[in-house]
Amino acid sequence: MSYLQRNGALYRGEYQEMLAAYMESVKSTKDPVMLALLHDLRMSLMD
Repeated sequence: MSYLQRNGALYRGEYQEMLAAYMESVKSTKDPVMLALLHDLRMSLMD
């Protein structure tokens, strides 16, 4: 992720927001455990 940020392909905070949008769009079709893991990943990236 830091590689993408250094090269201007991804701005700071953008990945976390895209991950949130993805989780929202698939929440009815994906396993709750996977969504919980993605949520935890998102929260750790925001710190």
